[in-house]
Amino acid sequence: EVNDFCKTLPLTKIHYIQNIAIPQKNILRLEREKKDTLIEYLNRTNDIATLKYLYYEYFKKECQNSKKMKQILLQELEKEWNQNQNKLYQIIKLLNKKSSTLKKIS
Repeated sequence: EVNDFCKTLPLTKIHYIQNIAIPQKNILRLEREKKDTLIEYLNRTNDIATLKYLYYEYFKKECQNSKKMKQILLQELEKEWNQNQNKLYQIIKLLNKKSSTLKKIS
């Protein structure tokens, strides 16, 4: 009886989205989090002295244009994780710790 009943039902079209394979990045979650922290800090900071310091630590040369420094550092963060990026992360971690300590004292 069920089969006979099903033959009388109208067809229902099902719309679906095809799965698209996402290429996996060869990156650890920890590296991604560190890069996100670096990017957030660079986008947030407007202190020219800090930018100059970070730029010098990464490239071992000086630059006077703050927009250019930010742009170049952000471009470098798009590359694979390396020791220089790790050094920047450690410096930013110290800077954040220092600024949070100063806020607690105030």
